[in-house]
Amino acid sequence: MAYLELYVAICKVRCAGDARHWLLIVAYPGEEHGTWYHVTGGPTHDKDYKLEIQTKRVDNHKIESYYKVGNLQEVDVKKLKASAQSITPKFCQRWIVDVLKDLERKSLVSSGTSDAWYQKMEVDPYSHDGASS
Repeated sequence: MAYLELYVAICKVRCAGDARHWLLIVAYPGEEHGTWYHVTGGPTHDKDYKLEIQTKRVDNHKIESYYKVGNLQEVDVKKLKASAQSITPKFCQRWIVDVLKDLERKSLVSSGTSDAWYQKMEVDPYSHDGASS
């Protein structure tokens, strides 16, 4: 059965002092394109937070690093999408942690994955969703 790889991707710093943008990417191994799950908007854009699900290049010049968090069977991609859609859009890093927690509950990523990523969160200067300083 075919599987896809699930990554947390971290974008390059836009402006000094800003928190970096995080997103989830799921793609077949070696494929050029995958599905991006991420939250856009927020106070820095003077817009409400919004979930974006897009097909884009996996290797993108805006992304600084990729961290594989697991493999998903093709049949489980719908569960990933359901998790992404069920979590209220918010500060991207906190949203990622919340989605990973839901994926843990569904046994799609290893237990403790969300806690590990919570520890890596940067402070969101616009809300209380960020990790404490």
